[in-house]
Amino acid sequence: MRKGYSRSQNFVVGLIAGNGGAILSADLWKRIVLTKKNELMKTDFDNTENEALSIARVSGSAVMLNKIYNESNLETMKRMPNGFVDYVLTSPPYNVGKNGLNGEGKKYDIHNDSMTSDKYLNQQISLIKELLRVTKKHVFYNIQMLSGNKLSLMKLMGVFSENIKEIIIWNKKHGVPAMEPGVFNSAYEYIIIFSNDQPQKRKFYDCDFRGNQNNVFLIQNSHSNKYSDVHKAVMPLDIPRYFMQLFGKENDIWYDPYNGTATTSIGAIMEKKNFIGSEISTEYFDLGNNRILNEANQTSLF
Repeated sequence: MRKGYSRSQNFVVGLIAGNGGAILSADLWKRIVLTKKNELMKTDFDNTENEALSIARVSGSAVMLNKIYNESNLETMKRMPNGFVDYVLTSPPYNVGKNGLNGEGKKYDIHNDSMTSDKYLNQQISLIKELLRVTKKHVFYNIQMLSGNKLSLMKLMGVFSENIKEIIIWNKKHGVPAMEPGVFNSAYEYIIIFSNDQPQKRKFYDCDFRGNQNNVFLIQNSHSNKYSDVHKAVMPLDIPRYFMQLFGKENDIWYDPYNGTATTSIGAIMEKKNFIGSEISTEYFDLGNNRILNEANQTSLF
């Protein structure tokens, strides 16, 4: 980080340039203003250092960095070349069924969260295939096993058995009481790590921990996230920040195809990473952009 610059000023901003694209080092920006619908306005542009303009693998792509797209994730990924992002971290719809998630309502109002087992399985197979195509390293895929997705989830692990590098158990410390008698309270979720980097081995080559990381996480459940009253399946900010601290390097690109309330994006800002998000719900899209704006204001642009 350059001396005298704030974290936000060193935050990398993506900009479309003609028909292609460019990564602009944030050292070129002295002020960044996020306006409605995630548009970017720049002022006091300093272009005195040519090396700050990095035309990287974003060139030729119609996808901007540090932007949420209000569209289907498959539409966003169509515009990504192979190996475009470094990592993916996401939590898909759980196919919770007609009664919703723990009786609290569906994760998406505009998404059919009560598919047949085969339809849900095929949807997630298509998604993960695309995620593995556009990702250089790993896909961190957080899902809770429910009656509506249990069969699909077990089959999904079989389909991608050669791509699964590790499975982490997220122990949420407390399970919401089950609605039906004879059903265990669900106090854990899976974080399945699909990988393009020697997935047959459990060793990760893009981090250097040794003997001090467990594959069972003890992290407070999602209701520690203040947006849980709006979005019924939010992720704690601790999870993306943990993986971003552990894996890769500064300015890596992290993609969330189910961006929701922008928890992955906020984690990326805090950990000096680049982010891309896809969110089909306009409500969550707007909420996520407002949340990003609030984070930028808190970290001070000036």
